[in-house]
Parts: sequence; C-alpha cells; structure tokens
Amino acid sequence: MKKVFLILALVCVFMTSCIKENLYENETTAKGDILKFNNFDDFLASYNEISSMDFIAAEAWANSHGYNSICAEVERSYFSIDFETIKSHEELQRIVNNHKDFFCLVYNEEGDLFVEPRHINNRLRYFANEDMMFEINNFICKLTENGIIIVEEQNSNLLESVNEQNIGDYSNDKKVKFISTSTGSIQKALKGQTCTDNYCKNEGFSGRNRVTVALELEFLDSWGQTFNGQYYHVPNHTIVTYSYSVKAHRKTDLGFYYIARRTLSADLKVYIDITTNSGTNRVYHRYQEAGKLGYGLTGSVTYYATPYQSGAFAPHTSSFGPINAWGDSPDVNYVYINCFN
Repeated sequence: MKKVFLILALVCVFMTSCIKENLYENETTAKGDILKFNNFDDFLASYNEISSMDFIAAEAWANSHGYNSICAEVERSYFSIDFETIKSHEELQRIVNNHKDFFCLVYNEEGDLFVEPRHINNRLRYFANEDMMFEINNFICKLTENGIIIVEEQNSNLLESVNEQNIGDYSNDKKVKFISTSTGSIQKALKGQTCTDNYCKNEGFSGRNRVTVALELEFLDSWGQTFNGQYYHVPNHTIVTYSYSVKAHRKTDLGFYYIARRTLSADLKVYIDITTNSGTNRVYHRYQEAGKLGYGLTGSVTYYATPYQSGAFAPHTSSFGPINAWGDSPDVNYVYINCFN
C-alpha cells in the first residue's frame, strides 16, 4: 500500500513554495506523451475523481484526456488473461515472463502464490506515462516505489539518470527533489490478524474466494526543504492518514490466486482523541463504500494535527482511539479489523 496522500501534501507544499506564475490556471491536458496539470488543485481534483474508479473507468478517463496511461495498459493486459484456464506452473511462468512489465508472481507470508498487476496499490498510477511521469505546473513528477522524484521541466533530462536507488547521490543537487514518507505506529490488533508497527491485515475465505482487508497508518511532520536549500514549515501541522483497501481474489485449480471482479463493500471508522487545555475530545471520521463492482476498493481518512496553533496535542502513537474496519463481497462476508491504541 503506497503512502499516496502524504506525498500529495508534500508535493503541494513544495510546489507552492516554488511556483511563481500560472498557479491559478485550471486545465488538464496531454502534452505530448505526458499528462500535464496546470495547478495543484486541478491535480488533486483529478486524483480524488480517479481514486474512486475501477480500471475500466480510469482507462476511459485517461483516454478522454488524450494520453496513454502505462498502468491502464498494465491492468488491461492483466485482466485479459483467463487465469482459470492455466493448466501448469510452466504455462503460468511463461505467461508472466511474456508480460513481465505488466504483472508478476508474489508469495505472501503464508506461502500462497498470487499473480498481481504491477503498481496495483499506487493510486497515482493512472496519471503516469510509460516512463512513470506526469507534470504539474512545469514540474516533472516521476513515480518510484517509495515516493516521487521532482525536477523542474527545464531539468527533465536529469530523470534519465536519477532513480530511487541512486537518489542519495543527488542529495546536494538543488535541481532534484525526492519526496518520501515515514510511518507511524498501530498497536497490535485482535488475535488472528496480521499486524506490524504501521500495518494491519485480515482475510476471510469461502471456498476458493478470498477477501483481504488492509489498513495502514502514515504520519508526516511538516518540515521539508526547497530546491534553493531553504527550509519550510507548514505551520505546526502533522499529517496523519489511515489508508484502507479491500481486494477480492479467487484461487484456481492450479492453486494460485488472481484478482477477481466482485461487488465489494467497505467501512472504516477512525476515532481521534485530541487533548487541549480544556481536556480531551474524541473526533470521529468515517469512510464507506457500498456495493461497488470492481477489482478493489481503496480509501483514506486524514487528520491534520496543529499542536501549537490551536493548543491541541496529538502525538503520533497515543492520540488515536479505536480503529474499526470491515470489507466484504458476495462470496466472503464481513472481514474485520479492530485496532486499539
């Protein structure tokens, strides 16, 4: 699960600290083979729109804007395969090898084998071209596994050499900016659920059908650095996001899982305890989807803590109350996650 929302917040802060003109032009167009947003608000509106789409609708959205999305190509290739007809592991490996740029084989912690589309969890994927790039107001953004590399359009040639593996070599280069995220902490969930410090997962089964509900906590302090080396600070904000996903898989006769199209529902409830000079108040946030046909659901709940301006104090690990989430499909009912801090 990618840390998309937090990256968006940093991209916004960084770009608004650098952009001097065209900030309020409102246009989304294809510029050659790269999608261009002329301001961040337009980009964010498009992101919110496309996040709720399945791959068919998202592909149509990309086509309507006159460019080819690499990840639409990925999903079109993936969902064109009838995985139920594959009769041997050799045939499966051959198909994956023939589509190695589009999907891959993945084993989970229990040793189950999955065929997964590449970039499936990155909600920015539909904006990227074959080089995983798009443009926001004369800044070229290149998606990586764990963030975004940003250069001004006039320095776009740098993206031919810079990548996430060698980004450290550019730490003193003011022409290159890499935005990543850090993670917070979710305490252990109920027995039977897989939980790490920042990630919870639970699964339900019915015959060959499997539904996975996953929840990740992300936080980001608001310090950063601009191209010219100056530090900025969004006044005392800490951005905290719970990202949530529901996916349905089906197991083949051969014993591997693939993503199945199902009618999915989801419900995420987050309680945030805010302590001020007057005491502690509990804030309630909710994300819901009901009966949506597709290959997966994703959503998020985000909270901005302002501990100095408002007098509220929201430490990363102790300001959150219960987190209740569930997802289901017609085949598998009510897969729950209950985390308590």
